[in-house]
Amino acid sequence: MNIIQHDGSTADGMHHDSEAIEEKDTRAIIRMLTEAYAIEGGHANKKRHLLDALSAYISADKWLAALRVQSSATDAPKFVGLLHSGFTSDQLARITEAAAHPCAQAIEAPFAEELIRRKTHITLRLEDFDQQRRFPGSPAEALSAQAGVGTLLASTRPIYDTESESIKSSAIALYRVPGASPFSVRERRIAHILLSEVDWLHTEGWPSEHLVEVTSELPRSHMPMLSLLVHGNSREEIAQLTQLSIHTVNSYVKETFRHFGVNSQIELMKLFIYGDGNDQMRRPSSTQEPAPRPANE
Repeated sequence: MNIIQHDGSTADGMHHDSEAIEEKDTRAIIRMLTEAYAIEGGHANKKRHLLDALSAYISADKWLAALRVQSSATDAPKFVGLLHSGFTSDQLARITEAAAHPCAQAIEAPFAEELIRRKTHITLRLEDFDQQRRFPGSPAEALSAQAGVGTLLASTRPIYDTESESIKSSAIALYRVPGASPFSVRERRIAHILLSEVDWLHTEGWPSEHLVEVTSELPRSHMPMLSLLVHGNSREEIAQLTQLSIHTVNSYVKETFRHFGVNSQIELMKLFIYGDGNDQMRRPSSTQEPAPRPANE
């Protein structure tokens, strides 16, 4: 299979498209990077600003960014540390279901294989890696349509970690609504140049290694529930969004809390937003017992 590369050629070196970015595109890339660096606030604010700006420039309607985790190359991926824009709670539930559907693994297999083969940052359109056209007519397409998604542009960078057996990558997807035209080769190239040159976009702001590993062990059926819980949806809202009974939702929520060692949704949200607090110095508690004095003092 000849998957089209970001330079417009395929893996066999044949050039298939001459769409090059223009001078105005280069200026826009520089402007977006400069503005993102100047944004006040934490990493999430800078990432949101950059991806919002890119989406506006290449006419993407929505975007998602997450840490993609696999136990092995053949294992279905799970997504941690999700950020998004343009999705309602209902749409977020649908797109999470689409990503977790068994058919999605076959659809994205060529992309995953290309990522493993190249071992570097790649950016491809749905039309580039789904050359067997498994997506049209699939359950994943139906769920994606309910999420307001018709086509996509995926940009992913491997994250190498010698201390972990999991396969991790920084995954960013930009979407257009159903019926919209696919992203052009020029738009794919703009996205790749911008996203592949910003190291902090892929190396910073992720949950702790322990949280990533624990999340990767969560049953795949629970992942849509986790996303909604972390984004603050109530159990009643989750039951409506996932079309599950409140009894089933309560059971899943209890299992999720137990899995992460928390007792409430607030604790779960804090865990994903702030971590466990072990990334900063802590002042001794004012109620802490004073250290014993040396005997000779």
